[in-house]
Amino acid sequence: MATVLLGTAQTTSLEAQVNQYFNDYIARMEPVYRAPTDAAAIALIDKVIKDFTPRRNALGKSVDQWLATASPAQQKAAIMRMQKAPWVERYGNMVASPQLMKFMDREKQNPQLKAASARLMAAKLYSAGSLSSATILKKQSPDSEEEDDAATE
Repeated sequence: MATVLLGTAQTTSLEAQVNQYFNDYIARMEPVYRAPTDAAAIALIDKVIKDFTPRRNALGKSVDQWLATASPAQQKAAIMRMQKAPWVERYGNMVASPQLMKFMDREKQNPQLKAASARLMAAKLYSAGSLSSATILKKQSPDSEEEDDAATE
């Protein structure tokens, strides 16, 4: 997909794949934060890492190929479209949830849970190649003339 232009079926497909990836990732992370025990949360985290790492790696290659050829304006337009995806609101709800706050408190009390969370962060499943969920979540101004390197954070 190295020569993809926005608006083509391939780019739409790639954006759809990125959106689906983040949607699926959030769907798998929500139960982690609601797990009734730390052992259950650790098992879920390890399963998420095992299941999502190959998918993230494959998708990341396609995303990075596209980013290498897309202009900053094309990147910004794609990010702005992805900001409207349903997973963005779902992500916001998840990170603001009382379940996540309780999970973070549990992490402070349990070194094994904290280690599992560290493994999850080290896996960088919150990204697809150089495109991270944080980049997508960062609000882009549609009329900004500035070169924005947000796609490669």
